[in-house]
Amino acid sequence: MKIPQKVIGEHTLGDFSAKLKEHANVVKTVERGFRAPGKLALVVDDTKINIMVLKGLLRSTEMTVDSAMSGPEGIEMTKLKKYDIIYMDHRMPGMDGIEAFHRIREDANNINRDTPVIVLTANAIVGARESYLEEGFAEYLTKPVEHKKLFAVTEKLLGIHEKNPEIDWR
Repeated sequence: MKIPQKVIGEHTLGDFSAKLKEHANVVKTVERGFRAPGKLALVVDDTKINIMVLKGLLRSTEMTVDSAMSGPEGIEMTKLKKYDIIYMDHRMPGMDGIEAFHRIREDANNINRDTPVIVLTANAIVGARESYLEEGFAEYLTKPVEHKKLFAVTEKLLGIHEKNPEIDWR
């Protein structure tokens, strides 16, 4: 099938170079992120695509990222392996992220009861962050997760900074 077209003028219809530069800057920012090989993270979310997105964003860090698709599954995983950081979705069917978080914290035998937990939520209303921090979460990130905020929060909670010889900065 052919679609006939004719040139009407020599005017540019759009400047794609600006969008290309913007995309290149995002890629460079992600590539310049920290690396933390040997660190273990757990993502608890009932939506596979959210897990895939978070794993994709964290890929350049070289952390090992496990996942669970429910609060109860996440709790069981925290009993078996020590994680350096946990990303917990708030709204999940059955047991939400707040209840799962409290069960981890209240279990004296859970090896992750002191692991920093970041709540992930679409709840971006005024006062939401303070409410989650009052619950005891280490930090709060809104969905869709922005890579710059994800990196900044993760670096802060893992105690990563430029003078750490174990971290390979790009």
